[in-house]
Amino acid sequence: MPDWDKLAKSVMPTLLPPRFSDVVGWVDEATKFGITEAERKRGFWMSIGKKEGKQRLPATLEVDLPLDEERAIYIGINALKDFTDATLQVEVSEPLKGSVQPGWEVSGENFVAVEPLKNQRTVKLSAGIEHRLWILVNSHAKRAGIYSGRVKVQISEQQFVVPFKVRIWNVRAPRDHRPFSVRGYGTIGDFAGGYEVTPENLRRMDALFRAYAAIGGNVLDWTVYWAPVLAKVKIAGTNEVLTEVAKNQQDKLPLDNLPALDFSYFDPWLKLAKKYGITRVETYLDFIESSTWQWRLLDPAIGKGRVKFGTEEAERVIEWVLRELRRYFQGHGFTGFFCKIGDEISPEHIPSYIRCAKVASRAGWRPFTTITGMIARTAEHINAMNPYCEQWQVAIVLKDDFGRLLSERYRLEWKEVELKAN
Repeated sequence: MPDWDKLAKSVMPTLLPPRFSDVVGWVDEATKFGITEAERKRGFWMSIGKKEGKQRLPATLEVDLPLDEERAIYIGINALKDFTDATLQVEVSEPLKGSVQPGWEVSGENFVAVEPLKNQRTVKLSAGIEHRLWILVNSHAKRAGIYSGRVKVQISEQQFVVPFKVRIWNVRAPRDHRPFSVRGYGTIGDFAGGYEVTPENLRRMDALFRAYAAIGGNVLDWTVYWAPVLAKVKIAGTNEVLTEVAKNQQDKLPLDNLPALDFSYFDPWLKLAKKYGITRVETYLDFIESSTWQWRLLDPAIGKGRVKFGTEEAERVIEWVLRELRRYFQGHGFTGFFCKIGDEISPEHIPSYIRCAKVASRAGWRPFTTITGMIARTAEHINAMNPYCEQWQVAIVLKDDFGRLLSERYRLEWKEVELKAN
């Protein structure tokens, strides 16, 4: 065991002292936002926006919205000192009272939530942290017009008044349109607890779909183990189970004329999903070259060893199953039909992605994948994949780099650096 005390005494004197230098372009918060002496004395200052869009609270806070709608904005409470067990009160004046609901943002290890603020509550403000007072504005009981009022905020003994203007336009936003979809990390098998349709798993699915829809979920993820699914599929117009036919009567599955399929065993699942507005469907494909296709789909669907994974014949079988699956969902009123291919692929897998995307497209599905790492940062890779991506799923930390490559000009540079030995 080393003598750490002795080692530290001998090494510490040889360490260089810390050195400080200016960071180019950096401006401290007080200078950037013009924090006043009065705000320092009060202990906080107010803002709106975040990152590059962050700015001081304007003289009048304005909100525009259509008839019978809601909008949420927040006022940043930027603490300049610690407040322990401070009392927060918010009052809304007429004519906005009843149309403006304040809320306070709280967070924990694995959650962020906005809790409605009624009368008052105790809050803790930490110096150097932006805390958020949310303002939920609705126009449910208002006619078109401009409504002006005030929101008075008091934190312990300190208070400020925010002039507020709500402009309601004489238009209605369409109710059936959503600008985005919400997909959870749960496949249809996770919701059901397997691939059997039973009263027990229908009750389970009902509870999970209800909770999923309550947080905005509307995507049904049909990422499945194909063998047990195909064991419930029949050849259309018959009572013959596909996997049994594939084992014993392969002549009924000619590769050049594969039959229509009947997925109706899963009708109760689709009925439950639609009950909660979960009507956009996605599925998943691994690369055609993956050997797992052999036991997962090819052998169960058409018979053991008839078609080898990675071949053109394998492509046609996979395309057939996907096409029949799409027809089934479309017949039940589902939309979207996106197909994720691979996950967080690296550049050398782009050719495999493109091959798989062509199969999905021919079957009527819209291919996409998770774009991360070098692909999301490199215009050459983006250009190669773009014709075969119906949507881009980008890691949030790469969003800005990715957006710049799509909207700004770029230049590729090649540099060689000679590294000397030793």
